[in-house]
Amino acid sequence: LWWMQKHNTNQMYSSIRDALQHIASANGSLVKLGFADTKQTYSSSLRDDLQRVANAKENHVKLDFVDAIRKESSLRDSLQHVVNAKENLVILTFVDKAYFKMFWNMRLSLQKINKHLTDIMLPICKDEFSFRKLKSMDVRCYFAGTKSNKTGLARYGTMQFNKETNAKIHWLLQCLQLGYNTLLTDGDIFYKKDPLLHLNCSDCDIIIQENIAKGELNSGFMFVRNTHASIRVFKKVAKLATDAKFSTHDQVYVNRILRPMLKRKTNRAPKIKVLDRTKFVTGQNFKKYWNRRSVVMIHNNFKIGLDPKIERFKKYGMWYE
Repeated sequence: LWWMQKHNTNQMYSSIRDALQHIASANGSLVKLGFADTKQTYSSSLRDDLQRVANAKENHVKLDFVDAIRKESSLRDSLQHVVNAKENLVILTFVDKAYFKMFWNMRLSLQKINKHLTDIMLPICKDEFSFRKLKSMDVRCYFAGTKSNKTGLARYGTMQFNKETNAKIHWLLQCLQLGYNTLLTDGDIFYKKDPLLHLNCSDCDIIIQENIAKGELNSGFMFVRNTHASIRVFKKVAKLATDAKFSTHDQVYVNRILRPMLKRKTNRAPKIKVLDRTKFVTGQNFKKYWNRRSVVMIHNNFKIGLDPKIERFKKYGMWYE
């Protein structure tokens, strides 16, 4: 299979700085686990080791959570446990408490097609709830350790929403720099067929979904090969977002970098392929194509808010819960 080829890079991988706050000794008081504040929202890196956890006198530290994270302390280690070494491929996705049911529905749709697809999936958990939940279900995942996520769903257009969506580019870039081909998938997707069998471009650096015909690209579903060209592209996307202080969501920045490249007379590096909208369906043409036999996946976008998306999936028989 074409995605088995590994492209080595000299890029050093980065890891998340200060995954956990140092837990000080408490003298009879309850010690609570906290998240570390970072000076740079998404440019910080993962340390392989957690900071030392001091024993509280009455031993009220949540050691189960600390021990669980210690085992997953390195993104590199997590990827090595998930990725099929032969294929050198990871399916990357994101989950938090508010979006957990939607994420799980997406995962079930892949699992019903081919369990191998979920075996090579690494969910990035943005909060403690999703991390604990997946670990209790024996699903390998990675704890992001960020403080940006709150208990509710981030409202579209807010700074929190912008930062959370741009974080996807940060994690994608880390996977590429660690040497892995990466399929990035949003949680609001329903799969009807194995997507890997339909990403048929043996020399493409980037394969991406399209929202609007010959228009906006969709950053919620893209396959990126581990090449120097693709790493350069997503470094530019990340820098653009940082320089703009995350004034908008990731899709805007991805389009600003990639769309001019699509207009070149020759499709040189990075070579980009835009997927067929009749097979990789978006919310804009949901009703028109959703029941065609050729459909590979359906992206439940063009709906603002979680409840309307769940209602649409339920209406069209795409909700497993």
